Amino acid sequence: TFYRTFLDEEQFADDNSQNFKRIGTDSDCSSFTISGKKFYYTTKGLHPKVSERLPISDFDLLENDNAYDQKIAASLNFIQTINERYFETIADFIKLFYFTGVSGGNQITSATFPVFPFCSFFSERSMFHLPPFYQNKGYNKYILSENIYHEAIHQSVNLGILTQDILHPDFDYKTANKIRIPWRNKFWELDRVLHAAFVYGHLICYRREVLLKYPALTFLHTLIDESRGCYTYLRNELFKAKTDFTAFGFEQLVKKLPATC
Repeated sequence: TFYRTFLDEEQFADDNSQNFKRIGTDSDCSSFTISGKKFYYTTKGLHPKVSERLPISDFDLLENDNAYDQKIAASLNFIQTINERYFETIADFIKLFYFTGVSGGNQITSATFPVFPFCSFFSERSMFHLPPFYQNKGYNKYILSENIYHEAIHQSVNLGILTQDILHPDFDYKTANKIRIPWRNKFWELDRVLHAAFVYGHLICYRREVLLKYPALTFLHTLIDESRGCYTYLRNELFKAKTDFTAFGFEQLVKKLPATC
């Protein structure tokens, strides 16, 4: 999988607890360990200097007092029962789970921002909602597990774009043509399409493996069928945009997207 190309294990091997504590308020982050991997967790409100760097304009991040560490751990343990490599991906790319309340018109399920590598944000919706449309009646450890893995994939793509020459030097986000996304009735920037293609492709694989061990999760059949068409469309659009990538970016990312999932 491509994300291993961008990860220097030794570079991020140190304990980053002090950095993670600065993301919150005066209280320290809590931590828990699974299979020797240490994770951090907080629900504390963001420091103003941190929140002002988030690319968010239509809602505010608020403090959430509910404890979610046991549910995070349960979902990570669930992931390990599917395949250890999914857990390793999460352990590589998410060090801090930031659970937050949300105010305003939009309700996020989960989010990852390039300005905060290794830190992903989750709302209560991540317990029962799978973007874009699936919603369960209540908490489900599979749903949270998929949302966590979803954000780990985003983190890996972010690091690839930030640390490698993926896009052509002449590529300009401001002037580049956006790509139509028919099922969202929107137009997306190229990097967002790249993110989406990897997320759809990896989640299809994850869902298939989950079904092999947990066939009672029948709703996954519908999600896989819906995702397959979206993935194929996104992959085709990326191939059309070949000239917007460097040779490395196209060969190591776009061309490695499988033709079918």
